[in-house]
Amino acid sequence: MFGDVFKEKEKIKRKLAPVTAAEIGRVLASQEETKPAFRKENLWLSSIYYLTPVDFVLDYWRPVARKQTWSMDLHCGIGDFVHQYIQEKLHSAGVLLPQTSGRYNEIRISDPKYRFGGRIDGLIAKDYIKALGATTPKAIPDSFGDLLHLEIKTMTPDKFSETKTAEDISPAYKSQASITQRIIGKEGTLFLLVDKGTPTKMRTLWYQGEDIYWNAAVNLSKTVFSAIENKTLPLVDGSEEELLGMSFAQWLEETEQQKQEWEKW
Repeated sequence: MFGDVFKEKEKIKRKLAPVTAAEIGRVLASQEETKPAFRKENLWLSSIYYLTPVDFVLDYWRPVARKQTWSMDLHCGIGDFVHQYIQEKLHSAGVLLPQTSGRYNEIRISDPKYRFGGRIDGLIAKDYIKALGATTPKAIPDSFGDLLHLEIKTMTPDKFSETKTAEDISPAYKSQASITQRIIGKEGTLFLLVDKGTPTKMRTLWYQGEDIYWNAAVNLSKTVFSAIENKTLPLVDGSEEELLGMSFAQWLEETEQQKQEWEKW
């Protein structure tokens, strides 16, 4: 009798055995999806700082489908949720503009001449900056008008603790802000930094754009779209050559063959 009870307890223990993190990870990985390939017609401001001219040109002619890991998807998803939550709350409070009925939608911006594209988190009324937990920065002249460009950035706890002044803002964020300011006609950006580990920790930093980032973006635009128009490949030094020393048609044919071989694996 006691032997039967013991056996039943063992069965229950086995059923209730904790699932390991590795097992959960395998389940999540099994749900990963490959994002469809599509041609990028514009230089996207949020990623322009890291863009390699050669990669953009090659990807323009032969878009590559990219698989995003579940860990990357989760990391981005947490940031997106915090981002959207703050936007919705500021919008409903009348702080974030433009005011629209229903769900807040980010503002799309573009520069047709240089083919820059992107979105901005919104425009914030200067009088309401205190609603973000900060006093109006003295560096903001009254001549800048009543509306300021707002950029929300969620970051890891370590990165948040390191970013205490405008000088500490990452070059990628500075690049995005500097180009955006030129496109929308604003002379500065108010960064709202949010600690992704503890989202109630926030910090505001005022950043005035720098010409070096705008000039670099313009040179990048001229380089890649000139190469696309002429069917050439931009090199590291900025010069151009015919694609890999072969005709453009040959290059497209070869890359298609390589793609098929890769997919067999």
